[in-house]
Amino acid sequence: TTNSTSRAMHSLRSIRSNDYRPAPAEWCAKETLAHLIIGEQWNINTILNALDGVPPANFPGFEGVNTAMAAISTLPEMLDTLQKTQSLVVALVSMYPDSMYERKGTYFNLHSNPLGTATHVRSHYDQLKNAIAAARENKE
Repeated sequence: TTNSTSRAMHSLRSIRSNDYRPAPAEWCAKETLAHLIIGEQWNINTILNALDGVPPANFPGFEGVNTAMAAISTLPEMLDTLQKTQSLVVALVSMYPDSMYERKGTYFNLHSNPLGTATHVRSHYDQLKNAIAAARENKE
């Protein structure tokens, strides 16, 4: 998975224009990355709340956030942000106190989100590949 992720990140860094959509209703590469970043930020929020004993909230599925983040960020910034937020999630999970493991429901919920991240990212690989191909077809 790490090699696949590295190849995908290299491919994204190699395109110059990243606002091309594979189809009118599809996200461009930056919007897809924004979606992944927001998901990681949500994981961080959920973990921090759980460590403070606050129940998890529902994920706010506001679609426009992806477009807004993509509009104000460069592709390299977004790739760096995604990698940093993923590293922060790993660091936070490693900080769970022993008492966290005693609360089985909380522990399960906290692990299902961060552990599901790899699957979530992989589920968007084809979308990213299509966006990269669209950018390359449009002569970058």
